Amino acid sequence: MQEGAIAVSIPFVPLSKLLIFLTLVMGFKSVAAMELQIKEIHIKGNHRTESFVIERELGFKSGERVAQDDLELGISNIRNTNLFSSINYDVNADGELSILAEERWTTIPIFKFSSGGGVDQTIAGVYDPNVFGKYIELGTQYEKLGDIESGVIWFKNPRLFNQRTGIDVQFWETNRLRTIYAQNSEDFEIENGFVRERTKFYLGLMHEWSPRLVTKMFYEYNDDRFSNELVGDEIRDEVTDLILPESTMYHFVGLGLDLGRINYHSYRQDGSLLSIDLKEGISSGEERNFTQFDLEFNHYKTIWGRSTFAQRFMLGFNDSPAKEYYYYLGGLDKVRGYSDNRFLGRFFWLSNTELRKPVVENPNYVLQATGFLDLASVDTKFSNLADASGASVGVGIRIILPKVYRFVLRLDYAYRLVDEDDQNISFGVQQFF
Repeated sequence: MQEGAIAVSIPFVPLSKLLIFLTLVMGFKSVAAMELQIKEIHIKGNHRTESFVIERELGFKSGERVAQDDLELGISNIRNTNLFSSINYDVNADGELSILAEERWTTIPIFKFSSGGGVDQTIAGVYDPNVFGKYIELGTQYEKLGDIESGVIWFKNPRLFNQRTGIDVQFWETNRLRTIYAQNSEDFEIENGFVRERTKFYLGLMHEWSPRLVTKMFYEYNDDRFSNELVGDEIRDEVTDLILPESTMYHFVGLGLDLGRINYHSYRQDGSLLSIDLKEGISSGEERNFTQFDLEFNHYKTIWGRSTFAQRFMLGFNDSPAKEYYYYLGGLDKVRGYSDNRFLGRFFWLSNTELRKPVVENPNYVLQATGFLDLASVDTKFSNLADASGASVGVGIRIILPKVYRFVLRLDYAYRLVDEDDQNISFGVQQFF
C-alpha cells in the first residue's frame, strides 16, 4: 500500500439480499403511486349536464386501473369546465368511484353595464356554455358603447369530436368610438376622434397536448371603415378638423401557445398561465403587411386561508402602418383611473396586481374586497417603455354568485399616480382579470 493511501473495506452483499432490497424499493414506489382499480363510476347531481361530459373530463373509464394523481387530475378537469359550483368524489373499498356534482346555472342572459375611462358600455344578449348539457357554447350579444351599436354571434366546442381539440367561430359587426389623446404630454388633450366600423370573422382551433400545454392556430378577417358621423360633441368641441384613417382590409393568420394551468375552486383560482400569440397581418389593399406579437401571464395564489393574490402581466408589439392596429389602453379594461383609449402606441407593457379578500362568504353569495395596483407603459418607440405612461392604486368590491356561471359584479375606485385625467370610478361584470 502506498504511503498516504486509505484502505476501504467493502462488505460483500449476497445476491439474494440484494434482490430482496430491490423488491422492497419497487414495492414502496408502487405504494407511492397508489393505483386504484376503478370498477364502476357513479355520477349524481348532474341534472342538466350529460354524464358523458363528466366521464370524458375524467380521462379514464370503469374497469381501468388509475393512479391517484390521474384521478385527482380528472376531478380537476371537471372543475375547470366551470359548469359546477362544487365537485366531490369518493372511492370505496370495492373500487366504486362516486362523483357528486352541484351544477351552476349556465343559461346566462347578458346584461352588462360598465363605466370607465369616460365611456359607458351596455351589453345585452344571451349565451350558454353548456347547450343541451353537452359542454358546447352558443351566444349572441348586442353592445352599445357610448352612442355606438355593435353585435356578435359565436360558437365554441372545446371538445370537438370528443377529443381534447377545440374550435371557436365568431362573427362580429362592430362600431367602436376612438378618442385620440395627446401622447407623451402631461396635458389631458384630445387630438382626434372617429368611429371605426368593423366586419370581423374569426376561426380558431386549439389542441391540448397535456394539462399544461395547449397549441392554437387561427384565422381572422377584418374589414375596417371609418366615419365621424357619430362622434360626440365632447370631441368636436376640442378638435376643429377631424382626420379619418384610410379604410383597410386585413387577413390574419396566427399561432398561439399556452403553458401552465389555472385551476378553479368555486369562485377562487390557483395556478399560472403563460399565453403567447404571433400573427401576420396580410393586407388586401395597398397597405403593407405587418407582424404582431402578444404575451400574457396570469398568476393566482390562495393565501391567508381564502384570500387570493392575483397578478396579470402583458406585453406586445407590432409594426403596423395603420394606427387602428396600435395598442389602445385605458380605464375600461387595462389601467383603472384613466379614460378609455387614453394611451396608444406600437409597443406596450402592462401590470395589474390585486389582493382579493372575502368579507362575507356563504354558498349562495360572496362579498369580496379588493386592493389593486395598475401600471402601464405605451409608446411608438421601444426605448421609451422604461417610463410608466399610467399608474394607479385603488380599492374595490365584488359581489359573487358562486352558483351562477361567472357572475361577478365589480366596483373600483382608482387614485392616479401618473398624468392628469378625470376618471376614478370603474365598474362592470366579472373580475378585471
